[in-house]
Amino acid sequence: MAGVKIENVYKYYNKNTIAVSDFSLEIKDGEFLVLVGPSGCGKSTTLRMVAGLEEVTKGNIYIGEKNVTNMEPKDRDIAMVFQDYALYPHMSVYENMAFGLKLRKYPKDEIIQRVENAAEILGITHLFERQPRQLSGGQRQRVALGRAIVRKPQVFLMDEPLSNLDAKLRVQMRAELVKLQRKLATTTIYVTHDQTEAMTMGDRIVIMKDGFMQQAGTPEEIYHNPINLFVADFIGSPSMNFVEGSLVTEDDQVEFETDGFKIGFNSLIKLGQINEKEVILGFRPENISLDTKNKGSWSKPINCQIELIEDLGAEKILFMKAENQEFQVKLFDSNFEGKVGQSLQVYLDLSRIHIFSKDSGQKIWNAGGGR
Repeated sequence: MAGVKIENVYKYYNKNTIAVSDFSLEIKDGEFLVLVGPSGCGKSTTLRMVAGLEEVTKGNIYIGEKNVTNMEPKDRDIAMVFQDYALYPHMSVYENMAFGLKLRKYPKDEIIQRVENAAEILGITHLFERQPRQLSGGQRQRVALGRAIVRKPQVFLMDEPLSNLDAKLRVQMRAELVKLQRKLATTTIYVTHDQTEAMTMGDRIVIMKDGFMQQAGTPEEIYHNPINLFVADFIGSPSMNFVEGSLVTEDDQVEFETDGFKIGFNSLIKLGQINEKEVILGFRPENISLDTKNKGSWSKPINCQIELIEDLGAEKILFMKAENQEFQVKLFDSNFEGKVGQSLQVYLDLSRIHIFSKDSGQKIWNAGGGR
């Protein structure tokens, strides 16, 4: 087993097309790291550079203590699982799993043992004689994983391996993948565009946009302390609410003013602590309440109206409007019986507020982590 170190890596396709820019990250031995971001952000290109399938324009990549930047993929001791599984259609499940070991001239007895052990872990021993066309999507995914496991590589690389599965099977395989990685303790780099996958699977996640790393941290760190508007908006379902407004001083207290409501921050924000006046207030849908009986530091009531209700069973998403401001409220109350058009008062949990620069989009303050 080994860790991975990516050091100031760039990928240019031409002068005007920069796929990855100044990417640096150290992935610990045995860590499950997820690269996440929208299409075209550079996450798959980064993974393919680690695999050796894309040439590094500038920078270095290490697996363990070995600089693999210019090594062929076959010499890097990695195994990759692709989105389309890349199984050989004319081979049986057993032959697909054994093929890579046969190419490397492993003894027949060892091939049998490795394939059977991997198949037992994945619960696919009974599928040995079938061909890929006779398998379900989930079974094909397990075979692709089995082919990677038999290699006993230092690093697993996975490029959106669950994206072809239906929603229910995707959730099931998500959990199975995490349990498998914990059992094998193999360093894993996993690429996805799905923020729910990233949050539920990764020991750490890396948010990417336009070839740049935006933020790296544990799911909890990124969720509660996003570094900028993009990360705050990308992570969370529904995403964070954003309201533009101004910070003003009234009676020696800092207040946020916008069309529709005013929020006083009590002593949470001290005078002079934030230099910018025009800001963007961020608050998550679940940090809004219809009453103040729960613990927290609550704002004064905000008068608003229900525009739409999404009933998800155990929770409800309310689309609200306060004059010119629109935001969403997430209620974990299946008994709520509000109606579209109804007027309500809501309260923001001031201990969960975020403030971003209107100019740069960078976080300038949040209640949990300060500036």
